[in-house]
Amino acid sequence: MVQFTILAAMVGMPMLVLASPLTKTLAGSPLAQRTVKTSGPLYDFGNTPTCLGIQTNDHTGWFTTTLCALLRLNPSYIENSIKPNKGTVDNAESASFKVYYLDPKDSTNKKDQSDPMVNEVSVDYKAAAGPIHDNAGASWFAGGFRQAILSTGGSGVANDHLLFDSEQSTDDNLVVNAGRWGFKYLTGLDAEKIDITEATMASKDWDALMDKSASNPITILTNKTPVNGIERNQYYTVCSKSGDNHITVWKSTILEPSINAFSEVTSEDLRKSTRSLYHLKDWAHL
Repeated sequence: MVQFTILAAMVGMPMLVLASPLTKTLAGSPLAQRTVKTSGPLYDFGNTPTCLGIQTNDHTGWFTTTLCALLRLNPSYIENSIKPNKGTVDNAESASFKVYYLDPKDSTNKKDQSDPMVNEVSVDYKAAAGPIHDNAGASWFAGGFRQAILSTGGSGVANDHLLFDSEQSTDDNLVVNAGRWGFKYLTGLDAEKIDITEATMASKDWDALMDKSASNPITILTNKTPVNGIERNQYYTVCSKSGDNHITVWKSTILEPSINAFSEVTSEDLRKSTRSLYHLKDWAHL
C-alpha cells in the first residue's frame, strides 16, 4: 500500500519573500494591456534548489527524477552548476547552466574545447519558465537545465524536444536506457542500470540497494504491473528508507501539486513494482 505524505522538511522549505519579477507592459488601451514577465526566481523555496521546484511535463521523468535525486543528496552540486547572468538568484532574467555531453562526438562543433565534455549554456527566463518546461511554482531552474540539455543534443533529444515529451515512445529500449542519460547530462559521470526481476534480485539484495539511497542518487523505472498507487512504466526518485522498511519515492507531474509528489511504499512492494534501477557507476559520490 502506498501512502502519500507531505515531506517539506525533507527538501527544506524556508519561508522567504521573493523579489518581484521584472515585467514589461505591452502597449495598448488599459483594457488591452497585459504584462509579460521577463525574470523570476531560480528557486521558489529559499536560496537553494529543491525537488519542490520540479514538475514532470509529459514523459520526461528520466530527466526530472535524476535532477531530484541529485538535489536530495547534494543541492550544492546542482546550485554550483547555475550562475545568474542577468539579475540575482531571487530574480534572474537569464542564467548559465552547466551540463555535459553524452558522447565526445556530440561536442566536436563546440567552440571551447578546453573541457570538451562540458557545455555551459546561457538560458533566458522567457525560454525556460512555466510548468511546460518542468518547473513547479515560480522557480525556473528545472526549465533552465531542460533548455541546456536541448541545446547540448545527444540521445536524449529528438526533433528539438526532450524524449519523451511529445508522446510515449514505442521504442522500449529507448525508454529503458533513458534512465542513464539524466545522470550523464547533469554530472558528466556514467550511470549503471540494474534490471530487477524475481530471478535476479532477492529481497535481501534489494534491501541492500535501498540502503544505498542514504548516500547515493538512485532512480527507478517501474514495470507494467506495479502495486496500487505506483504508476506503471514511469520513473521515480528513491529518496530514503525508514526504519520500518518503507521507502519514500518522488514523482511529480503538472497534474498534481509538487508538495504532494512524495509517497511511501514498503520496500517489498517497490521491488515488485520495479523494472530497472539506475545509479552512478561504481556508486560514485558527488
